[in-house]
Amino acid sequence: MIIPESVTRIGDEAFSFCRNLDNVSMPNTVTSIGDEAFFSCWNLANVNIPGSVTSIGHNAFCACYRLTEVDIPSSVTSMGDYLFNDCQNLTRAIINASVYHIGHGTFNRCFRLQEVRIPDTIQTIGVRAFCDCSELKNITIPSSVSWIEDSAFEGCGLTSLDMPISVTRIGAQAFMKCRSLAEVNLSLWLKIIDSHAFYWCKSLTDIDIPASVHYIADHAFQGCDSLQTITFRGLTKMDEDAGVFDGCTSLKTIKVPSRYLDIYEDMLPVELGKLLIGYY
Repeated sequence: MIIPESVTRIGDEAFSFCRNLDNVSMPNTVTSIGDEAFFSCWNLANVNIPGSVTSIGHNAFCACYRLTEVDIPSSVTSMGDYLFNDCQNLTRAIINASVYHIGHGTFNRCFRLQEVRIPDTIQTIGVRAFCDCSELKNITIPSSVSWIEDSAFEGCGLTSLDMPISVTRIGAQAFMKCRSLAEVNLSLWLKIIDSHAFYWCKSLTDIDIPASVHYIADHAFQGCDSLQTITFRGLTKMDEDAGVFDGCTSLKTIKVPSRYLDIYEDMLPVELGKLLIGYY
């Protein structure tokens, strides 16, 4: 389908449920794409988003099952939530948009997503933004990001994570059930690791908690049954009955600064207190 140059806006639900639509070519006159504009266009395989577009609405391309690649131009200053939710054959997404937030559920359930480029304007990665992207092995988080929100990467195929120093908070369930995640380098400015953040990260063998982290919430590392070594670089508060490390059955050593050894003994469950080793 070729949209004529007389069109400046594609309205809400304009082509939603057009199940036979397989190709869309937009002219440079289009400035906005409305909410659910191409929602559930099951056979839409190719779409160009021209450099004239400044806003894309919520669920605009949700459930476009045959879509394999998307390129969002730098002209875009507003991106809605669940933009490509359930685009189950999407493999590549290039985001050049001038936005500050990857919206909630933007790539939720994009099971075959393998390559993503995020611009260095992004400050937050939203709730479920990349949830269940099981083939996403690597991602570069730009140094502009300060908050990774709840379930942002839950169930992803990530194998390693190099977190930029700008990140100060990891949301609840942010990396929950990332079963292939074997290496994590946390931000040196990180302050809070929220509930179930790394729950069931079954390939994780060691974790180094920076001195900047002042609180780890309940069950943050529960079920990490390959985890062997934990190193605390400062004094990090945990609630004794919060099950932060429940089910970490391979755990052998917990290293803490010697001056905080007594505090950690009181804070951790008895069985974990026996694994404490003071250093420097």
